[in-house]
Amino acid sequence: MKSSLLILCLLGSIYSSSQISDSIKIEGIGLFKIGKTTVSSIEELSKKFSTKIKSTNSSSDLYNLTTNNNKIIIQLFADTVKTYNSPSYTSYSSNVKTYRIIGYSAADIELNDLTVKFYNDTLYYMNCNMSSDLNNAIKLKYGEGKIEVKEKEVVCKNRSTGIERKLIEKTYFQKWDHDDIMAVSILSEYYNDKCERRLVSALTIESFSIGRVVNKIDDEIEDRLKERKKIEDKKKLDGF
Repeated sequence: MKSSLLILCLLGSIYSSSQISDSIKIEGIGLFKIGKTTVSSIEELSKKFSTKIKSTNSSSDLYNLTTNNNKIIIQLFADTVKTYNSPSYTSYSSNVKTYRIIGYSAADIELNDLTVKFYNDTLYYMNCNMSSDLNNAIKLKYGEGKIEVKEKEVVCKNRSTGIERKLIEKTYFQKWDHDDIMAVSILSEYYNDKCERRLVSALTIESFSIGRVVNKIDDEIEDRLKERKKIEDKKKLDGF
């Protein structure tokens, strides 16, 4: 029932007017403004939460830290050895600081699973789950975004019954952008291994230019890490 209500609310905005006011200038939400908020805000928020900032470079540890925790701030690091175990959204760059925040609200609307990223101590990226309340608030403040819908045909095989069906997965994008900043709301319909429809929704607000810089740095470092691991693996074969 909750998922049905969510999709009705989110799709309601997508299928209504898609006109955008030229005055729309979305920069962020609440405390977090792209290009303006500094990393010192995290320390201030931790005082408000009355909690110390924790840290991890493990996705499993992150899951344990955030489960059943109403207010917590965790600094995320990439694992340069077991790279596959790094939490999502982490960066290899020493100039990037990444935090997961549980329990932050703006105008009484909670930003669930909020991730914020700072480059040279200034906010350039934020991501959170898109709730119907958050969607309605953004639509009310900034109007309708530019709409894009992508469809993909998939063959779904039910593991329990073995029956195969052709199904259509859809992803709905709603975008607001100005200058160097883009906000994108994504609602994705997909099917699990039982061919049951599932929904995932998220909101991302990011600086184009800084995002490209960080991605380039991460790609270069990741290539070096892969090469280093390849050399180490070959050394282990000495005498083979």
